[in-house]
Amino acid sequence: MRSLSLIKFLLLTMTAVLVAVGVWMWKNPEHAAGKAAELLKMQPRTWAALEGTPHLESHRGDLVNWMPWGAQAFERAKREGKPIFLSSAFAACHWNRVMQRESFNNPLIAQLINSYFIPVKLDRDEYPYTDFFYQSFVQATTGKSGWPMTVVLTPDGYPFFGGSYFPPNDSFSSNGLKTVLLDLQQRWAKHRALIERSAKEMFELMLAQNTPSRRAALELPEAMDYLTLTAALKTFDPQEGGFSHVMQAPQAPLLLFLLEYAADTPDDPNGQQALDVAVFTLNRMARGALQDQLGGGFFFYTLDRQWKRPYFAKILRTQAQMAMLYLRAWELTQDEYFKQVAERTLAYACNELLAPNQLFRSAQISLLSRDDNTEEDSYYLFSPQQINQALPPELARVFCAQFGIEDSPLPAALVQPEPIEQTARRLGLEPAQARADLQKATALVIALRDKRPKPTRDEKAETGSNALMVSALVMAYRLTGKPEYLEQAERTADALQSILISGNKPLRLQSRDDPAKTRGILPDYVCMVTAFLDLHEATQNTQRTEDWLADAKKIQHAADECFWDRANAGYFGVERPIFDGFPRMKVATDTDLPNANAVATMNLLRLWKLTGQNSYRDKADALLGALGPQITQAPQSHATWATLLRKRALMEQN
Repeated sequence: MRSLSLIKFLLLTMTAVLVAVGVWMWKNPEHAAGKAAELLKMQPRTWAALEGTPHLESHRGDLVNWMPWGAQAFERAKREGKPIFLSSAFAACHWNRVMQRESFNNPLIAQLINSYFIPVKLDRDEYPYTDFFYQSFVQATTGKSGWPMTVVLTPDGYPFFGGSYFPPNDSFSSNGLKTVLLDLQQRWAKHRALIERSAKEMFELMLAQNTPSRRAALELPEAMDYLTLTAALKTFDPQEGGFSHVMQAPQAPLLLFLLEYAADTPDDPNGQQALDVAVFTLNRMARGALQDQLGGGFFFYTLDRQWKRPYFAKILRTQAQMAMLYLRAWELTQDEYFKQVAERTLAYACNELLAPNQLFRSAQISLLSRDDNTEEDSYYLFSPQQINQALPPELARVFCAQFGIEDSPLPAALVQPEPIEQTARRLGLEPAQARADLQKATALVIALRDKRPKPTRDEKAETGSNALMVSALVMAYRLTGKPEYLEQAERTADALQSILISGNKPLRLQSRDDPAKTRGILPDYVCMVTAFLDLHEATQNTQRTEDWLADAKKIQHAADECFWDRANAGYFGVERPIFDGFPRMKVATDTDLPNANAVATMNLLRLWKLTGQNSYRDKADALLGALGPQITQAPQSHATWATLLRKRALMEQN
């Protein structure tokens, strides 16, 4: 209780120190404007320093004089006595592009940042755990987090102000970035010592609150299943599917839990209920605009609960996970539609994201949302008028009815709420005729779309995402028997080994065809181990069978050396702390990806079964004990652990 009270006291102190510039601006508008006008003389730029990823390179031309994340920026901050202005985002982040247009290329705001701060740009995809480290501060102090993340740090790296997107100017409900920057500059000039001391104390206490202080007994699989299923049913949307009533995202780890729970408990009514929820959601996602109905592949999320307004970014890790989800659903239900969705998703990834070096690029992003008034020109949107102008009337009628735009007054993303047979009945057509017309119409609309500016491809290749795609391709081979899936999986796995591994240690990513440099993080290691184990099991009785197992063991050993907490068990997310003296964090929650510690535990159990070496099982048990206190909290955010505990119990029975 004392530590919680102290945190509240420090938060109040920091608030008193950092806020109130709105009053100052209201009382002194002429002084504020004059002060800003004095700053229009720009400093020399260091654009060339932003290299390595498409996201960083996209900010080279900003008026803000960005430096990349690294020791050089913090050395400069200490030398000049300035705080760090840290902006973290990724190439597919829409609101980062908005903030870039509105603020980072605004002469007044840029000069404020350049003069009073050391501006640092971070690519979240390159340093995800650094981003997570500071996101935890933003979440704790504001109650929400997101991207772009905006955090102001002391020269020693301690955060003392945070948020996400800031508009350039004040609004009725919030301060704009200009106001925030001027306020922070004044507070830093007057109260630097207090800010530095309070920031350090507050952040250390916040981290201590999130660090488990004891080892816990393992939760029974049945208890975790019950907690996770209950949480999923409580948030399930019975009208639209999914587990959110505002924005919708696939939540792949939770959907996988539901499918695996149903598979493991076929005679249990709860298992049937889990399957019903998963199947309903998978249908709604695939028939909605979350899936690109013309080109295949899934977008990252939708802005509405009806799956109709997608954010037009197709992320590689999303494609890999969605392919595996729909393949597993097909395996359990024998619904051919799920198989078609999975294969279209893999075809999209291989056609649009695969590079000549056999690594998959990380994303395809529509940048046409730079101006909110140009949505009608988007690559993915169509109106009835556009279709009627491009197609013969009989084909346009079927196309608009099947893809849900017949009554749309504006260009909209395509959906397929019903099978073509139902559309045929509604239009008074024979199903065969409707299918033939739809096939012709779709080919014509695809040709029309191909004339539009194509979405940009994020040319970096991420290790963990490529390993996930290897696992998806292996699963497709195992369930369909099509050798081309295994062949591509092996080509990509070979490319991972030749390009993104150095001395048995995975690297984080490759940008275009440049040499990879950044150290890999825990998810890169564990996803690669999983991929190699999947290849080992899929290539039985071939020359490479034992090679894949040996490769998996090497990467697992490297993960143990780099990330294992020898004092308290569990895996840290990064090999080294962000700064000397800062803690390395162990994360137990799922995100859009399964939790890396949970995946590592499953890898250890698989290695135990394959090799008979009890040391793997012992490490898995130690890991479960170390993270037990976190696992039982917010079960819906720990769905991968629930799946893991059940699989572990089944493995020990056999």
